[in-house]
Amino acid sequence: MSRRLRSWSYSTYKTWKQCPRKVKLSKIDGIKEPGSPATERGEAIHKEAELYIAEHQAVMPESLKPLAAQFQELWERGAEVHPEEEWAVNRDWQFTGWNVKDTWLRAKLDAYYVEGSTLTLIDYKTGKVYPDHAGQVALYALLGFLKFNHVETVNVQLWYLDQGFIKEDSFDLEEVPDMLKQWEYAVANMLVDEEFAPRPGPYCRWCFYSKAKNGNCEF
Repeated sequence: MSRRLRSWSYSTYKTWKQCPRKVKLSKIDGIKEPGSPATERGEAIHKEAELYIAEHQAVMPESLKPLAAQFQELWERGAEVHPEEEWAVNRDWQFTGWNVKDTWLRAKLDAYYVEGSTLTLIDYKTGKVYPDHAGQVALYALLGFLKFNHVETVNVQLWYLDQGFIKEDSFDLEEVPDMLKQWEYAVANMLVDEEFAPRPGPYCRWCFYSKAKNGNCEF
């Protein structure tokens, strides 16, 4: 039985960079980490946003009001906006099913819409503002170019719902070859890793798998 990852997501990659052992325990050994109050709150707000857009609800949930004008604009776009989609590609970066034999990379999109040759991707964020979303933004942009052949520009927007502001990054079609090379290089070691060596550090004290929490890791 292979002890390598068969598929990945940006979250998996980010976790592997911090501690490969955590990826092994969760993704290969199948020891699932329980949800936290912050995670459950984020999921609930994401669901409220999805239903507000998808079902064209008349009343905006309170959780969305820090960005009321922006959500109102999405609401007014109606069927142009695609909420909560699951995208997956195979090893050749070709789109495939979410959970089929050749699924290699998965990404969940909170919302997107296309205007002419411009694609706008939206990802909702709750909780604290972290500065390390550049990798996720670039990966989502790459997938957007691969999904829509006519798109020449991808705008990726991070909607910070608790703080009420939006951060946007734009990408051009000509960047795609370099983006592909960068991601192939970035995940190469992760995808051949069979040891998943732990990387102990100060964050271990909060890790579900840590020895301090009676988990399955030796640290």
